[in-house]
Amino acid sequence: MKKIIFATTIAVISTVSFAGPQSRQQVMQMPQAEFKRIMEKDFSNYMSDMKKANFYLEPDERSKAIFERIKIQAIKQHPEAQNWNWVFFADLQNRFNAYGGLYGKVILGTNLLDKSLFTDDELAFVIAHEVIHSLKEHAREKYKLNDGSAKYITLSHTLELEADSLALDLLKKADYDPKKSLGYLRKMQNFYALIKIQQGGNDSSHPSIAMRYKRLNEILF
Repeated sequence: MKKIIFATTIAVISTVSFAGPQSRQQVMQMPQAEFKRIMEKDFSNYMSDMKKANFYLEPDERSKAIFERIKIQAIKQHPEAQNWNWVFFADLQNRFNAYGGLYGKVILGTNLLDKSLFTDDELAFVIAHEVIHSLKEHAREKYKLNDGSAKYITLSHTLELEADSLALDLLKKADYDPKKSLGYLRKMQNFYALIKIQQGGNDSSHPSIAMRYKRLNEILF
């Protein structure tokens, strides 16, 4: 989505209540109402472009059911989310990536919906991770810093690892197996090794899959 230029406004808010470490204080880059208005407008334009280009795909009933189970638990933890414009669909341009973070918007690459590749629990982890980005307003937290700087990369890694760890609690509440998150990460690590592409790392907005696996393994065991 395109980036909107705005006057810098800083607001410090407490973190959303979840299981797990809660010592990190979030510094938001603009007021919530203004950010939400901008993002909803940008997302509407993005959706229109996706459909015109025939990149939009409705998920199957299995995937929708998993999404709904995660959504129900997310709203229980964060009642404000009941009023969000929740959207779930697949992106035909993309194979394995997932996108989220904008007040209930979850977009998955089409291969992630393939039952022969990923189990229900593994797909639930991907969806829960993206929903956590929304609940914690990670996009608003890093919006002004989205410049590829060392500060941005450090924050982005923190947010990705936070989304992984907090997704485990959401999975448990939705009656999925949190330990299966490791299976998803193993599959992704093997896939990227097979095509000889490094996914994430010190110079990327995402931590490496190996780091994500290590952190989750430490939490789970």
